[in-house]
Amino acid sequence: MKKELGKWFMDVAKYMVTALLLSRLFNGLDDWPLAGIMLTILGIIGLMMLGLSLINMSESHSGKRNVKFHRNQPMKKGDRK
Repeated sequence: MKKELGKWFMDVAKYMVTALLLSRLFNGLDDWPLAGIMLTILGIIGLMMLGLSLINMSESHSGKRNVKFHRNQPMKKGDRK
């Protein structure tokens, strides 16, 4: 659940970046007050951090890690790349 919510927050942040870039491309940011631009950038950073932390929390709690080998465990024949 947390992983999906984290992905959703990251998607919303990407949409905000896209909206900011498209508005800059078509209209320019001259119409936007500086506070609006800064608030949008802070929202993007906040949503990205929240999404990444939720994804990290879900992976650390599920016990699924990308560790195939332990130091004291010999490699098997089928484990080689």
